[in-house]
Amino acid sequence: MIHLIDYSSLPPKEQETAYPFVRQLYEAAFPPEERRSQEDLQHALLHPDCHLSLVREETEATGFMGFLISWELSPTLTFIEHFAILPECRNRQLGSTILKLLTEQVTNAEACMLLEAEPPLTEIARRRIGFYERAGFEIIDTEYLQPSYHLGGAAVPLYLLAFNAQGTNLTEMIRLLYKRVYQTAFPRLP
Repeated sequence: MIHLIDYSSLPPKEQETAYPFVRQLYEAAFPPEERRSQEDLQHALLHPDCHLSLVREETEATGFMGFLISWELSPTLTFIEHFAILPECRNRQLGSTILKLLTEQVTNAEACMLLEAEPPLTEIARRRIGFYERAGFEIIDTEYLQPSYHLGGAAVPLYLLAFNAQGTNLTEMIRLLYKRVYQTAFPRLP
C-alpha cells in the first residue's frame, strides 16, 4: 500500500536522508524555469501553509519513491506545486493512487485542488495532461502564466487544472495563488 508521509512527522535522522532525496528528484524532474532555487525551496518549506509529503510503500524497508509539495491557500483551496515520482517507480499506478487519495480528501471537504501543467506541445506533456484528466482534473485556464521563480526571469506559460472547481472564481483563485505561493501581484485585470 502506498502512503503520503508528512516530512515534518519524520524523525530527524530520517529527515536528513529525505531532504537530499527530494532535492535530487526535484532538480531532475523539473526544468530550471519551473522550480525554485535550493535556498528558495528551503525557505518555502518553512512556510506553515507549505507541505512536503513523501511517497513510500507501507513497508519501512522501502525507500522513498517520490514527493509532493502542496500549499493550503485557504480552507477550501489546495495547490499542488510539485509532484514527482522516481523514474524507476513510474508506470506502477503510484501517481494515480496518490491523486486518488488527494482528490478523495478534497471531495469530502467540498474543496478545490489546483495544479499547473505544461501545454500539450510534446507527447510527454499531452500524456501528463491526460493523466491529470483521468484523475478528474479539468483544464480551467490555457493562458495561465506561472510567475518566474527567478528575479528578472520570464513568466512560464502553463495550463492551470482544477479538481472540484464548480462554483469557484477563477480570477480569485489565481490571485490567491500568485500572492501566497509566488509572492507577486496578479497581472491581469479582474
